[in-house]
Amino acid sequence: MNRAIKLIATFMAIAILAAVSISAVTVEELLQQAQSASPQVKRYEINRENSLLSVSKMDVDDGIEWNVNLGTAKYFPLAKGVSIAGEESMGTVFSYDPGFSVSFPAADDEAVWSAGLDTSLKVSKSSAGNISTTGTVTPRAGVERKFDLGYVYDVKDLTRARQLLQIETTYQTNLLNFQLNFLESLKSLMNQEINVEKASRALARSKASLEKAVILKTVSEGTPKYLDLQNSIEGQRISLENAEDKLGIAISNFESKYGIKYQHPEVTVAEVPSIEAISGGNSSVKLAEYQYQLASEALKNKTAEKTTLGVSGSLSSTLGLGKTVTGSMDVGSTLTYNTSKGWTATGNIDLGWNINDMKFSPSITVAGKYVPSSKTESEQIEIRELEYDSLTAQMDWENALSSYLDDVVDMQSSLKNMDGTIRTALAALDYSERILENEQEKLGLGLVNQTDVDDAEFARKEAQNDLDICYLNVLGLERKISLLQL
Repeated sequence: MNRAIKLIATFMAIAILAAVSISAVTVEELLQQAQSASPQVKRYEINRENSLLSVSKMDVDDGIEWNVNLGTAKYFPLAKGVSIAGEESMGTVFSYDPGFSVSFPAADDEAVWSAGLDTSLKVSKSSAGNISTTGTVTPRAGVERKFDLGYVYDVKDLTRARQLLQIETTYQTNLLNFQLNFLESLKSLMNQEINVEKASRALARSKASLEKAVILKTVSEGTPKYLDLQNSIEGQRISLENAEDKLGIAISNFESKYGIKYQHPEVTVAEVPSIEAISGGNSSVKLAEYQYQLASEALKNKTAEKTTLGVSGSLSSTLGLGKTVTGSMDVGSTLTYNTSKGWTATGNIDLGWNINDMKFSPSITVAGKYVPSSKTESEQIEIRELEYDSLTAQMDWENALSSYLDDVVDMQSSLKNMDGTIRTALAALDYSERILENEQEKLGLGLVNQTDVDDAEFARKEAQNDLDICYLNVLGLERKISLLQL
């Protein structure tokens, strides 16, 4: 009979375990649910996208720039001519001068092309009252480009790379910290579940002990010892209720914080991870290096000699419209040379052409000047400040690399300790399972009671929980490694 009961209990236990294993959710699945439901994670993503949009503005060219000049219109209703030396000259009745211009960068983003159209219209009245109309149309085009021959202060790419790294590092750090907090919440709930079972087992053990003492007549009801045992049982009942209340509150807070239903997860880990130092350091080291490079460039910009060569060309044509048509064309080219030491030289070539008399009127202009440059005391102070900033940034970079290498060594030590802790937990679980099997065999022989078997079962559950907590710690170490290696 006892054997049949034991077989039935065994089959029921196997069925329950099978059902639990089928429906159990893994830690990673539970974590993914929490991330999907969390408004905080959504905020991290929105902040990341918004920051990336801000950086992307650095890569957007201004493109074509239009400028429409609506012009100025003037009307003179009382224009009747003006007497000069006994004669009446022409008087302007109406004038209007609209125009527009357009400019856009070339493909190399260094040359700037421009074009435009200027117009003028004038309506006049003679002394005899005759109305005449004159106007001009002036289309024009030009190109301008500057060449940096000396030191070039351009930190756009460096600044952009630093900002992108900072954005991604911030996002990944927030996400990994969210995961770490989630794992800590799971550990807390799982430990509280064990505390409830521990309190329940203590209460059951005390009840069974009192009942056995009464049966064996080692304790009589109503005696002081009996009342003491009853009082102890009542205290354990209250402890169990408190543990259950704490667990209920913790589950409620968990579900409110992460927006998902709590399920006791299945915890498995393949192996303890490893870590090796990255050549050049992690993102914190790289950000410090970027800061040092920016500080160095700022110092070079303040102290280095700068030389620029500017080249521009223009083409314009003016067509006059009236009783007779007049026209002219101008072609010009300008060369400008500047140095930070004070030298400035300018050369200009203009070629004019009148279509009425078919005459050319070329001209060449050369100019130069020298203004000795001397740094003021305030500029010298600014240079010293920039030198200090550069030196400080270099030291910060070196310290960041040193701290990173120290952190890697500390993490390697933590991983080694965790490997030993897991082996100990596995050994404890194996021991508890063998004790449980032994107690179950004794129960079949009538050498122990069910309470002893239940105690052994709880000891196995507690050992399993300790191992699960170790595995959760490993998952946490994986996130900490990711944080360290960002």
